[in-house]
Amino acid sequence: MTHAAPSTRGLNRRSALKLLIAGGSAGLVSGCGFQPLYGRRGRDNLDGQRVVGGLKTIQVATIPNRTGQILRRELQILMSGGRPDPRPRFELSVGLSETVVRQALLDDDSASFSRLDLVAPYRLVDRETGETVTSGESNGSSSFNVVQSQFANLNAVEGAREQAALLIAQDITRRLSLYFDGLTG
Repeated sequence: MTHAAPSTRGLNRRSALKLLIAGGSAGLVSGCGFQPLYGRRGRDNLDGQRVVGGLKTIQVATIPNRTGQILRRELQILMSGGRPDPRPRFELSVGLSETVVRQALLDDDSASFSRLDLVAPYRLVDRETGETVTSGESNGSSSFNVVQSQFANLNAVEGAREQAALLIAQDITRRLSLYFDGLTG
């Protein structure tokens, strides 16, 4: 029994097509006005240092409960690498509320699947003037399975809380980065 060697002709065409698509996409993106938030841009070759510097001047106020601690720590890491400015100019206050929505209801009215939603209103205050410079609300959701084991359910809820808190930290950091970018651009 003889086997024919696989054709490399199709692979070459696929590779060429992928390169063409990638090259075309790069050309389209370069003309769309996209600018990196943290990288070099423009004639003056800004390195995004003012955005990064602005984030480092934020002190994150204490957020109650364990989920708040996770959110606060992640915000500190994302904004300043865990080393905030010793003389912060701004204070970030974040609230946190949680809702668990039961989904996939069974015949006995129990749920086999749930979604945890966190809502985090935030305010960035200039510590010198006491003025709110920006504010908003961020949302994070995470789903988890509900099983027969109570211990497994507790772990699933805690994991969902942590995941939703991390999503909120990323969103708030992105929004504050855009705020500082608007001050410099």
